[in-house]
Amino acid sequence: KAFYEAKGTYLSSNSSKASKDRELKVAQGKAVTENDFETEIAGKKNEKANLLSQKSAMQKEFDSLVKSGKIKSGSEDWYKWQADINGIGDAAADAEIEIQNLLDSQKNIKVTNMGYSLDRLKAQADSKQDDISKKEKTGELATADDYKQLQTNSEAQVTNLAAQNEEYRKQQQG
Repeated sequence: KAFYEAKGTYLSSNSSKASKDRELKVAQGKAVTENDFETEIAGKKNEKANLLSQKSAMQKEFDSLVKSGKIKSGSEDWYKWQADINGIGDAAADAEIEIQNLLDSQKNIKVTNMGYSLDRLKAQADSKQDDISKKEKTGELATADDYKQLQTNSEAQVTNLAAQNEEYRKQQQG
């Protein structure tokens, strides 16, 4: 049991580091790619495999103890062992859920990044529109270049949305 727990702690720390590396990229404003999930997914798969091995080893040991008569069915020890084995099974199920969530995030990262890009474009358009409004409030006319910048931004937003729709379509097709 101690071996599997020590190994589990090690594997968990590797997965945690991969997760933190990805979170750091986001915090730094860098684009996260599908590859940024690979190490974390592999780590979670290793954690799950370790938990399943631990569960199997504990189940074998438990069965042996029951068969030898050292643990009686329905005794306090029997229930403790069963709870421990079930707990490890639950932890393996949790690891699988995390894996599936990571795979889903990985699959959607292109659209997520496009969404971030669209947010930046919208913020730029809002800022330019504010600049135009400030000019007009002071009696100054907006220039053709001001409106050209808004048009270019709007076209970029439309292109971004079309790319997002195309990515969604690809995902729906499998």
